[in-house]
Amino acid sequence: MADISIKDVAMRAGVSTMTVTRTINNPELVKESTREKVQAVIRELGYVPDRTAMALRSGKSKTVGLTLFDIENPFISKLVMHMDRRLQKRGYSVLLSFVNEEVSDDYDIYSSLRRFNVDLSIFIPTKRSQMVADLSPEAAAKCLQLFRMGYSGMDAFIVDDIYGAYLGTKHLLENGHERILLIDYHQRMPLYRDRGYYRAFQEMGIAYNENMVLKLAEFSDEEHAPKIRQAILEKKPTAILAVTQKLCETSITVINELGLKICDDISLIGYDDTVLAQHLGITTVAHPFDEMIEKMVQWTIDKINGTSPAEISHIKIKPFLQMRNSVKNIKE
Repeated sequence: MADISIKDVAMRAGVSTMTVTRTINNPELVKESTREKVQAVIRELGYVPDRTAMALRSGKSKTVGLTLFDIENPFISKLVMHMDRRLQKRGYSVLLSFVNEEVSDDYDIYSSLRRFNVDLSIFIPTKRSQMVADLSPEAAAKCLQLFRMGYSGMDAFIVDDIYGAYLGTKHLLENGHERILLIDYHQRMPLYRDRGYYRAFQEMGIAYNENMVLKLAEFSDEEHAPKIRQAILEKKPTAILAVTQKLCETSITVINELGLKICDDISLIGYDDTVLAQHLGITTVAHPFDEMIEKMVQWTIDKINGTSPAEISHIKIKPFLQMRNSVKNIKE
């Protein structure tokens, strides 16, 4: 069978080639009934747009490059899936790239995406690179840093992790817990969650103990459970604030192995409202997921189309506390 052209699609759908082009590139501009008819014909005929030709004509590839290092994280994988779905509906493709966070710096990430001629490079900063910091304003404008603020001269979409730790710590303090074990990572690019922890103590006029902050090696998962177990046995916390999904799951395993019960013996607050946290009734520092995705997708499209503000934007999303049954009130 000869290659299907855009004219074949237009003829079969009874519309103009311009309408087919708009359905592919800017579906939001096409009436829903017409869009669905054109999309049905595209599927029926097996038409595949020539994105190379489109890019040459428009100067845009309609492709977003997204680099990840932890696809096993349920929160990250869910975010990527929803971003991809929503961008596809608006005529954009997502190119996924994976890097080893332990050995890569941000320039490795940046260059791995740019070689594919994507319109926008989205990455999670892992190790600061002076070459990325020195990018021209034009090059930096084609990048978006996600979740971490590595470069002040580049747009960023981040979650307020300091505020999240503050919310979790404050809730535990309000329930009478003062021996709160904060479990975090030693990170090459820190998120300073301990600042939120200390702030909650200070606001409530309660003295905090820096020895109750446990920082674990970021890339040594096999060491985490023994160190958490040792901290629980030595520091005897009445509550734990574990600031990632993985640290929360490891804490749950250790608590069970020690023969303790969550809530009754030791209170627990985790991060990222995963299915496991929901199933076990764990209070979590959660995120307004749908709002995050919609803002990220719209911001991505605005940046590609040049309709975003010219000045650098740093959008910060506030987490919230998803209350369940893992925190015991010990005031009484």
